[in-house]
Amino acid sequence: MEDENVYSVEKIMDTRKFKGKKQYLIKWDGYSDEHNTWEYAKDIFCKDLIDEFESRCEKELEAKKVLPTQITSSPIKEKARPRRSASSSISEASKMDENVVNKKKKSSKDEGITTRIITNKWDDKVKRIACVHRNLSTSELEVEIEFTDDSVSIVPIEHAHLHCPLWLLKYYEDNICFSEADE
Repeated sequence: MEDENVYSVEKIMDTRKFKGKKQYLIKWDGYSDEHNTWEYAKDIFCKDLIDEFESRCEKELEAKKVLPTQITSSPIKEKARPRRSASSSISEASKMDENVVNKKKKSSKDEGITTRIITNKWDDKVKRIACVHRNLSTSELEVEIEFTDDSVSIVPIEHAHLHCPLWLLKYYEDNICFSEADE
């Protein structure tokens, strides 16, 4: 029976989640920092060093939360803004919108990039997103959408991004699942 090499842990340096499992960055006793390795928590047999590291992290976190605030005795002065009539504000806002659209059109033509504007125009018509799948022939992602009139459409994912992004987000939130990955 051969003796297995046993390495002793000098210090826990850091922690992370890797493939859904907690790992610690180990500083090995008698080795330089270049030999530090990430090890799964279940493989480390030095509970006292882990506890010490965790308490040190908690203290650092608390220290960051409790920052001294400076209290001033002088009142804060607000700058007065000139008042405008509602009609002039609306016309200025529409001019700004036109300028933004024109600038976007110019820059997208110059750079060869198309500008997409999210409209949410399907939001009141969508009943639910049934599924997101990859088209086998084109390898493109498609979204199967059920509408309030009980019709069903399969559209490219880009259309869902533009016309019903909140529904798509809700679908992803409802269907996300995390799995424990093997080592």
